[in-house]
Amino acid sequence: MYEALRDLIPDINKSCSDELAAEISTSGDRIGEAAVHIFCDLENSIKGDAAKTPVASGAVHPLTRYVMNYLKYACEYKVTLEQIFQKNKALVPSIKHERESPSHNQTGENSSSSPFSD
Repeated sequence: MYEALRDLIPDINKSCSDELAAEISTSGDRIGEAAVHIFCDLENSIKGDAAKTPVASGAVHPLTRYVMNYLKYACEYKVTLEQIFQKNKALVPSIKHERESPSHNQTGENSSSSPFSD
């Protein structure tokens, strides 16, 4: 939904009243905010999982399946999620807005990470 609205906003701005265009743009912003909150809820679910007991019959833990589903879709929508998190980084308390030290990739080179990656 976010992508569809984002892609349609330029045409909507041309063909609709300013009031309607503003409402549609606000709707897109709220969808983006909801996506950020969904990932924050995922983070809290992971942090809050205190279950130390193994799953019966050696099955995959439900939280693991839950997280893997998020990661699968996060990979598919990475570019859009990067845009959403960049736009809404103030909503995410765990994102460091000012880095004390630069990130390092596997080769040891400096790289800037995105709010979504954080």
